[in-house]
Amino acid sequence: MIDRLLSALKRVRAKGDGASWMASCPVHAEKTPSLSIKLEQDGTMLMHCFGCCANGVQVAEALGIPVSDLFPPHPHDTPGRRGPYTGNTRNVLAAAAHEALIVVIAMEDVWRGEDLSPSDKDRVFEAVLRLRELAS
Repeated sequence: MIDRLLSALKRVRAKGDGASWMASCPVHAEKTPSLSIKLEQDGTMLMHCFGCCANGVQVAEALGIPVSDLFPPHPHDTPGRRGPYTGNTRNVLAAAAHEALIVVIAMEDVWRGEDLSPSDKDRVFEAVLRLRELAS
């Protein structure tokens, strides 16, 4: 997914660590790249524009990329597969944090008065179900 994002951006340049880039922000017009992109170890893509303060959700929308592409596939995203979360406490907490982040990002959109796409609504619903599963 990072390759798809980077190819959609302009004036991309890598930073030293191999998991960070700077690019021109698609949310506003600019001459000097001010969009910071970081690929987390779990595959989550974080973005912040130092020019207009756009976040990853706003960048994805400006590029026409689904917001869900900013996050790695969940291990339980196999079609037709449902089941309890397994593993140690750290893995369960990491799964809960991942699902909660999806809900928070969607709520930020709703708070700003933006409509969620049908696929984003489905993903938020799935996140809530997964959080309930984790809590039981």
